[in-house]
Amino acid sequence: MRNRKDNSRKEDSGKNSFTGSLLKIAVWAIAIAFIPLLLYVIIVAPDLNAAAIIITGSAWYLLIPSFAISVGTLLYFLMQAFLAYFYKDVLPGKEEDLPCLTVIVPAYNEGKYVVTSLESILACDYPAEKLEVIAVNDGSEDDTWDWISRTAKGSGNRIRAVDLKENRGKKHALCTGIRMAKGEIIVTVDSDSRLDRNALRNITARFVNPKVGAVAGYFLVGNKNEGIIPKMLEVMFAFGFEFIRPGQSLIHAVLCTPGAMSAYRLSALLPLLESWENQTFMGKPANIGEDRAITSLLIRNNWYVEFQRDALVYTRMPVTYKGVCKMLIRWCRSDVRENLLMSQYAFSTLALTDIRMHILRFNLLFANGTLFFTFFWLPLLLWMLFVSPVMTLIYTISGSVMWSMMPAAIYAFRYNAKDALWAFVYGIYSVPCISWICIYSILTAGNTDWMTRRLSQSSAGKDNTNRCLETAGAVPPPSEK
Repeated sequence: MRNRKDNSRKEDSGKNSFTGSLLKIAVWAIAIAFIPLLLYVIIVAPDLNAAAIIITGSAWYLLIPSFAISVGTLLYFLMQAFLAYFYKDVLPGKEEDLPCLTVIVPAYNEGKYVVTSLESILACDYPAEKLEVIAVNDGSEDDTWDWISRTAKGSGNRIRAVDLKENRGKKHALCTGIRMAKGEIIVTVDSDSRLDRNALRNITARFVNPKVGAVAGYFLVGNKNEGIIPKMLEVMFAFGFEFIRPGQSLIHAVLCTPGAMSAYRLSALLPLLESWENQTFMGKPANIGEDRAITSLLIRNNWYVEFQRDALVYTRMPVTYKGVCKMLIRWCRSDVRENLLMSQYAFSTLALTDIRMHILRFNLLFANGTLFFTFFWLPLLLWMLFVSPVMTLIYTISGSVMWSMMPAAIYAFRYNAKDALWAFVYGIYSVPCISWICIYSILTAGNTDWMTRRLSQSSAGKDNTNRCLETAGAVPPPSEK
């Protein structure tokens, strides 16, 4: 368990603490950002004045469009901050009012770790008589089915084990479980994730509103101490879940329900199962990004999709550069598909009085801009490196540090300031190591290969690293996804 700061503090005290943390981080970030520029002025170019430095190397070609996108991003952040300020978790109801749940765990080549996931579900503080657990083995080639069946036998008939002989992908496994479900609320949990004890009780709280079709949980990195990459991802994920997602929840349009843990109203899912399961993109089965796909289907069918911040799940993240690249490529490819579909829906009508739709459109514009802006700035950055390498490096490092202020501030407030520094590491790391991923993903958007699973060409894989970040301001976002 993370040492999360006490959420029971008084609102005014929390707001003052947040403001203080934000100001501290801002001051340090600004100082760090301008240290390289100061060193350049003192050491490299003592004979240049400030104005000359700004225009050196035709830097205006980089600054003018960057200024425009910065203004747009600032407006987006201000909007999200305003919305997130008013976000509140919904308290769970009395035990007798809790709905009947069916928790579905799809598993493919997960091995023994699936036991951890299943046992964490059974250990949740939820009435046993209202909890059904279905574990679906999606044609695993290892001993996953042995672990599932063994755990089911030892659960006192609380786990229903299903063995699919052929691997057909996570989406098919989920649909199999949904069609068997008896509960009025479906909770999906990835087989590499473990639930907080109160996760199920908390994630069902928002379904008291009959318009709510789905609720997104909050996932934290379960293997944070296994390397630098999980540490960086932990901080960036917190930004999405603490800042972006609460704002989206206030307009009932969270853009992605994460595979790690999300909940759905069964009556909302059943009419959409066939469309979801048989979705295609560019003439091929849409086998990746099943979480974003079902979310956009629900929103496009007028269901509310919301977020419950205290519904916690811990999930494993890649620990190698190769692994994180594969994860982000999958996310970006499905983001391209779903952003196009959602944009078509959101911009099909332009009712001037529908504030909710205006905010949704702004979210989609920012999401699309984050993806496609890379086509402009990355080639320009490479050209500027050739023209004026020193100034370009200074601007890039300073800009990365500045844009990392917000994730760092939020993580410092919710968790601790020391680990918040990983946001600045990620900001600098992302430019040379990750910035190419958006361009590559857009150019290969029709590719539905999961890359991390050895499957036949007719099979879809399982996204074993979950999704849903929506980290505005990162390049690229280790998004929503």
